[in-house]
Amino acid sequence: MLHGMKVIDDPQEFQRIMAARNRIAASQRALSRKWISDTGVFAMAAEGIVHFVDDEYKLFADAFRAEAPGRLFGISNEDRPPGWDHAVMVEQSTEDELEQIETEFYGQYFLLFSEDERHAVLFTAAGEYKLIAGPLPFLRRVFPDLSAQKREFIEFKNEELSYPHTAWVELVLENAVRFMDWLD
Repeated sequence: MLHGMKVIDDPQEFQRIMAARNRIAASQRALSRKWISDTGVFAMAAEGIVHFVDDEYKLFADAFRAEAPGRLFGISNEDRPPGWDHAVMVEQSTEDELEQIETEFYGQYFLLFSEDERHAVLFTAAGEYKLIAGPLPFLRRVFPDLSAQKREFIEFKNEELSYPHTAWVELVLENAVRFMDWLD
């Protein structure tokens, strides 16, 4: 059996994935506080630059395989007219499959989540940041030092805000920091 990314073209499966996206993501740049509370997961923020940076393909593939075995779904998370959204699925959570998903959604907001809907990564479009959520063992596979990751993201936010920016940029970055309040 060939492994790789598969476009979800079955209408019922697509609607199921859209419903999951709507439970997990509150907007293009925010996860749902209700989903976080209902699932008991935690969220961390990371600088984006692009969707995956450097060795993150391997890092995320290893984390998903270890903590969320099963299929992963990627779905557009943009405000688009009905019928414009699309979704994909991968079976193995390999580096190559994650690269295929990134290529599919490059330059777009998208949500990557596990079949059990307890592990998710929300990618912002311009690579501003990503929100990674899941149980603590999953987050620790991605960020061995959660406190250091929070500090790193706050430094990134402060550096970004040291340049001329709109109030909207400040709001977006402050919102990302609030997702990590649980770590205080």
